[in-house]
Amino acid sequence: MKQKKISLGRLVMPILSILILAGCASVKLEPADFQWPLEVVLDVDKAGKVTDNRYSLELNVKQLIENEEKDGGKLEGGKIRIIRDKMGYYYVTAKGFKNIYIFEQEEGMLSSKKIIEPVKDKTLQNPAFNQRGEYIEFLEGGKVLFKLNHKGIIKGDK
Repeated sequence: MKQKKISLGRLVMPILSILILAGCASVKLEPADFQWPLEVVLDVDKAGKVTDNRYSLELNVKQLIENEEKDGGKLEGGKIRIIRDKMGYYYVTAKGFKNIYIFEQEEGMLSSKKIIEPVKDKTLQNPAFNQRGEYIEFLEGGKVLFKLNHKGIIKGDK
């Protein structure tokens, strides 16, 4: 029986094609859990920045404070409360704010996804967040007011 010779070129091209196509394939690592177990309370510096070393987070919150106080308000010495949910959305508020801000991460920034006014026409005096698996609890004065996710206030038992 006669053996056929296969040229090296005929073997290399299909193998290279397979390797190149495999290298271009999208890789997904799922499920992923981005939640922070506890909220962080960060001091605002005179430049309007907050920094947390544990989560490698640094944000300029000057625009957020200006949005809340309309007159530019006091930056330095304020405290910003932040927590991150399982899906990677950030929830932000502070004493004296009227709103809770839900942000999503974009390239080099956080972008406002939703703004919630928890108590109509009143500023928050003692806000806090708790991580509860699929949702975030929002507390005012130690009392749970409602549950949140990145779409807003959760209605019912969901």
